[in-house]
Amino acid sequence: MKARSRRQAREAVLRALYEIDIGGVDAETAIEQSIEQADLTPPLRAFAGDAVLTVYHRHEEIDGLIKSVLENYDFERIAAVDRNVLRLATYELTMCPTIPPAVTLDEAVAIAKKYSTAESGRFVNGVLSRVLPLTEKATWTPGPEAHEEEPAALDAETIEEAETVEIREDSPEAEALTRAGLWRVRTDGKA
Repeated sequence: MKARSRRQAREAVLRALYEIDIGGVDAETAIEQSIEQADLTPPLRAFAGDAVLTVYHRHEEIDGLIKSVLENYDFERIAAVDRNVLRLATYELTMCPTIPPAVTLDEAVAIAKKYSTAESGRFVNGVLSRVLPLTEKATWTPGPEAHEEEPAALDAETIEEAETVEIREDSPEAEALTRAGLWRVRTDGKA
């Protein structure tokens, strides 16, 4: 089943950026190893591939922006996962005009907490809250081209619940399941 969550795409991007940063892998190989294996839908694969290539080719600019807000902290001493989460989020803040900045920050914090240390979420949030005012998204308001971000991937408990509990078609849970591609129409004729 193809992954349908932008969070899953971001996690694949993080894996690719980590391989480039720590393993010295080139961008094309990292994309092949991380993104292709993530089994993303074509639009998410395109998003992830573009993110990796852009961060790879413009890392000096992205790193420079991050370094400019660090106070008494050496960029190279940042944990590799945190550093690459910051790179991805800074890419989104500076080069992805349709992604709301609040979504970028929330996703970065959640991914940092999941893949790094307990303190990483606060650290990433603090750095990005200083990067944001330096970007065009500092005064971001949604325009006609902006779209809402896809919901985060549903956890196994939510999926199991969805399969065993009736959910009203017009509920927020049904909307989230529909977006995630997990909504199933009953074929037994029951409502």
